[in-house]
Amino acid sequence: MTKDGMLFIAQLFTANTAAAKQITDALPEDADIPALRNACIAWIRSKETGLFQEPAEPREGQEIPEEINDMEGLCRDLDYEERIIALMKYGEGLNEEAIARELSLPEEQVKAWLQNAVMKYAPAPAEEETTAAAPVEPEQKPEETPVQPEQKKKEQPQKPKEQKTKEPKARAKKKNARVKAAKHPKKPVLSNKFIMAAVAVIAIVLGSFIGVRSYASSQYRSGKQMLAEERYAEAVEALKNAVAWNGGGNDAILLLGDAYFGTEAYEDALKQYEAYKEKMPNVDMTNRYKETYRGAADKALKAGDTESCVQWLDREYGLTHDERTFYRREALKGGGTYSDVSGNVYDTYGNPVRLVNSRMVLTLTYDEDVLTKIDGVLKGTNTIVTLKTDTNETRRHTLDAHWHIASSLLDYYAENAVYDRGEVVRRTILRSKDPQLVYNYSYKYDGDKALTCTEELPDGTKVTYVFGYDSKGTRIMADAQFEDDSDPNHITYDHDKDGHLIGTAVTRNIIELLEKRSWTYSYGVLTEETMERRKIYTRYPEEPMREFRRIVYKNTSGGDPLQATLMDRDGNIAAEGFYIRGAGWIWLHTGAYK
Repeated sequence: MTKDGMLFIAQLFTANTAAAKQITDALPEDADIPALRNACIAWIRSKETGLFQEPAEPREGQEIPEEINDMEGLCRDLDYEERIIALMKYGEGLNEEAIARELSLPEEQVKAWLQNAVMKYAPAPAEEETTAAAPVEPEQKPEETPVQPEQKKKEQPQKPKEQKTKEPKARAKKKNARVKAAKHPKKPVLSNKFIMAAVAVIAIVLGSFIGVRSYASSQYRSGKQMLAEERYAEAVEALKNAVAWNGGGNDAILLLGDAYFGTEAYEDALKQYEAYKEKMPNVDMTNRYKETYRGAADKALKAGDTESCVQWLDREYGLTHDERTFYRREALKGGGTYSDVSGNVYDTYGNPVRLVNSRMVLTLTYDEDVLTKIDGVLKGTNTIVTLKTDTNETRRHTLDAHWHIASSLLDYYAENAVYDRGEVVRRTILRSKDPQLVYNYSYKYDGDKALTCTEELPDGTKVTYVFGYDSKGTRIMADAQFEDDSDPNHITYDHDKDGHLIGTAVTRNIIELLEKRSWTYSYGVLTEETMERRKIYTRYPEEPMREFRRIVYKNTSGGDPLQATLMDRDGNIAAEGFYIRGAGWIWLHTGAYK
């Protein structure tokens, strides 16, 4: 907030232009509204030692409205106690309980002061709003005896509520002058020019102090939308305003952290996450902390700041004990690479740059954190195979990629699957001895739910799938119809209570089982996969189920995939897999891949 905006609000609190300027000048540039309010209250206490000492008299039947927009009019005739509490409620948007907690007062007393403030408030006539003259104090008559409320009520006829006008306040005797002075501070004299300038400033910066609740809510909604549209810098500004004026509650604090994260202002993001965690201690923030530490480490690494990068990785590893983070940290400390006990070498991003098994060596090339090339060499030979990955596609899509490399003649089989809206839209298969195979998929949707899918095979023939769902919208079956009108395949899907797919079965003629798969999870992380089918790469197998594979996954402590072991039916290791972020799996086979 600008100094002019802070000055305007400080004047409303203190009713003293000189004091308001002194307070705002002393505040740091990043001070927020609560800090300004507390500074104003401290100044008032220094002048009025009896602040909040005398209890307020409750006004029976006096309602407390949820909104009052005329802040200047509201504060015109209020005591300091009433002024402070009214501004906290109608300016900052705090409820009575929060105000009582902030000021260490009984909640009933807060309500009583609010009732008094509301009772005194009456909008000024239009002609009074345009005058620059200071309000005139009523004439002092110290020799008169103050009129008691009961007597005044009897002597003056009751007027209809809509005709009520403000009466001059009765003055106490000289011995009560000090108390009255504390109760009725001098009112600010604001010129038309200053008021218009101040309102213009607040309108630009805050959407005006008047109607701040509406403004704060709109800033929260705007910031949330901007965040969803990845307009991070704009979202930061909107959500900063929302947080300053309590728009969106704690969620605004969390989203502001996400917006800062999107702009790569990781330290600012971390401050917001910690502020949110303080208010919501039961919410698990581990993933946000981890991603923030990792992002800050990546940013420092790109800037060449190795020391800061290691410090951020230390924080991430202390939180997650993640193996990939360990590789990164040790690679930085070791001059750029880290070797494990098997001879595999990792770079400062935690990606393998050299993979080995008993018969082959793979060298992997990256553009920063993106895999661009794989070179394979058989041990003891000059046989080399090079695979190039589609880096542009890697950046654009979520890939489910598998690079199977055999050790006999460095045969390879690579499959990339590209997804949109959670459904596979293209599969590309590369094999060292065959031409490229491409499968394309198109869908018809009802909202977010795919009703049908047409699969186009590499030879141009098509298969149509019709999906079925349960009452919760979970896919439970599909019928696959081939163009040659052969018997359709029937597919069933099983899910656990958390919605994870745990099993599929493909049958023909209802009872003939062609393929079955199963997946096992631990705390939402995939740990094991099995597959059994009649014959690989055929839709009309005749022989009994013969292909079997079992994959056991090793994940990082943060739940990300790291390595895997592929075994045959007898438990023999057939291949070892290494996961590359953004590129998929690389499998090193002990024999030729079939």
